[in-house]
Amino acid sequence: MSEIIQLPYLEPWDWQQFHRHFALRLLPGVERLDADGYARTLRLGEACGWLRVRAQADRPALALTLSDSLQQATQPLVGQVRRMFDLDADPQAIATHFASDPVLGPLIAANPGLRLPAAYDPFEQAVRAVVGQQVTVKAA
Repeated sequence: MSEIIQLPYLEPWDWQQFHRHFALRLLPGVERLDADGYARTLRLGEACGWLRVRAQADRPALALTLSDSLQQATQPLVGQVRRMFDLDADPQAIATHFASDPVLGPLIAANPGLRLPAAYDPFEQAVRAVVGQQVTVKAA
């Protein structure tokens, strides 16, 4: 049975922001998205498997589940998922830093906890960026 790993974050954090982001960029056959979760297949070295991330309604954390075939890669995958969902950001520090900026201050105040979604890894992010410049990511 796969272990569920809790990935805590500093609030606020908005699952709907990530849902909207991934819904526009979903790679059919690789990624899956539902109302409160995201899943994908992946290869890490020689290991192939899947990961699933679920928003937790009762605590500021995401629940990460890895397929049994990826259990040996838990540490690097936790780091990748934390980056993917921008879980290490400190929204209060960011808001404080930009509060006096005449352009960014009001935008950040109106969207507290705004995060920067990312792809699973840098190579995938680069490919999505290049393809997205040619045609929409969804059409690609």
